[in-house]
Amino acid sequence: MRAESGLGDAAWDDLVLTLPEPHVLQSSAWGAIKSRWGWSVHRFAWGEPGAEWAAAQVLVRPVAAGRARLGYVPRGPLVAPLQDPTAWARVLDELESWARSARLLALKMDPGLPRSCAAPARVWADRGWRPALTQVQFPNTMASDLSRGPEGLLGEMKGKTRYNIRLAAKRGVTVRPGAAPDLRPFFLLYAATAARGQFAVRRWPYYRDAWSAFLDRGMGALLLAEREGELLAGALTVAFGDTAWYLYGASADAGREHMPAYLVQWQSLLWAMERGCRRYDWWGGPTVLEPGDPLWGVYRFKRGFGAALVEQIGAWDYPVSPRAFRLYRVAERARGAWLRARRRGLRRRRGGQALRYT
Repeated sequence: MRAESGLGDAAWDDLVLTLPEPHVLQSSAWGAIKSRWGWSVHRFAWGEPGAEWAAAQVLVRPVAAGRARLGYVPRGPLVAPLQDPTAWARVLDELESWARSARLLALKMDPGLPRSCAAPARVWADRGWRPALTQVQFPNTMASDLSRGPEGLLGEMKGKTRYNIRLAAKRGVTVRPGAAPDLRPFFLLYAATAARGQFAVRRWPYYRDAWSAFLDRGMGALLLAEREGELLAGALTVAFGDTAWYLYGASADAGREHMPAYLVQWQSLLWAMERGCRRYDWWGGPTVLEPGDPLWGVYRFKRGFGAALVEQIGAWDYPVSPRAFRLYRVAERARGAWLRARRRGLRRRRGGQALRYT
């Protein structure tokens, strides 16, 4: 293993894109964003220069009031061959050694591998890694094959979805590309969506930085659906290699009967195809494929576009200090319960109205 601290961003991205299942969360862009928000970035590669067979971008942040540090490998490590137990053993042996020398509390990896990849999981379990109790990313996702082209995608959609796309256009909904001045209105729409769906949202400065970074690098597209000058829906999609990810989406309470979300998603798919992407990752799918799952409504929306559920193996933890890590997780669960109770109390005091994010 060799640290890639001297490798430039372009060279790092080129390396990542040569490996199986490359992901935007292993890109230099994502590392740069996280480095500005409390994380330190550590890049590692295995193999001779020009012939690397594995890589990992590890993010490290302080926890417990700075008294400890956690490591996280988002959608990595990337290993070739994908299911080679020997390759995985070599990578983990050196990552574990590095984690101990760095005095981490624990190291979490989240390779995003399909659930069918059983061979690597056996290696992980034998080495003391365990399925994570808390997932950072969605355990499962959904994906569309863009190689079929626009007509092929339309043919795979549910009839109702095709109808809603046409209906939006018929009712005067238009989609335009957004720029820097549109980020704040998009954030407000995203925050309202989060309040309606009761999911967590960060503060505006974080999104301003992250979204600007992708747009400035030419990696992303902000698409906004409007009707009569009113912003009704939006999507921010990012491309890396031959894959596009639907990272952020938002829609207003008003105007939903005009189906703006359908038109903006269709335009997002077209944008990805125009860039030459062959896969569209919808970023999130249900854990259990049944109506009671919290993402069931999201699943039905994405399934209408022909997206297929991709079950993944999920994140795994390696407790460098098992006892201290157990205590940390107990404290984090207690803090999470307190925050959820506080949010419920705020909603009650507001009479059930959506929270305002500033």
